[in-house]
This record gives sequence, C-alpha cells and structure tokens, in this order.
Amino acid sequence: MPKESLTLRIDSELRKIFATIARDEERSLNRQIEMALRDWVKIKEQLHPTFVADIKEAISGLRAGEKEPVWKG
Repeated sequence: MPKESLTLRIDSELRKIFATIARDEERSLNRQIEMALRDWVKIKEQLHPTFVADIKEAISGLRAGEKEPVWKG
C-alpha cells in the first residue's frame, strides 16, 4: 500500500506516551502511531461492521461531486 505524509499535531503528553511505547517495542514513533490508528480502525470495524465500507462509499461519492456526509459516531 502506498504511503502518504501527514502532519499531525498532538498533545505533548500523548506524544511522550507514544514515544515511550515505540522505544520499548523498538519501533519508530511514526510506525507506533500508524499501528495505533490501524488498531483503532479494527475496533471500529468490530463495533460497526460497515464502518470502512461506509467511509469508502462516502469518499467515492465526494469524488463524484456529492456533498460531504455528517459523521456520527
């Protein structure tokens, strides 16, 4: 899967927590945050099975010129 850059601003305490976990697990901070986001998506999929499909459908709709949906959840 292709990688993209993302500028992210987070609370300094949260960054320290991620940095500590990353160091303990011998990962980069970037990789640790990426893994946390993947885990979050997996949990959302378990709680709401259509979550990812709904997002993909909304993105394809936006490309077709539809209005952006309001996310609830």
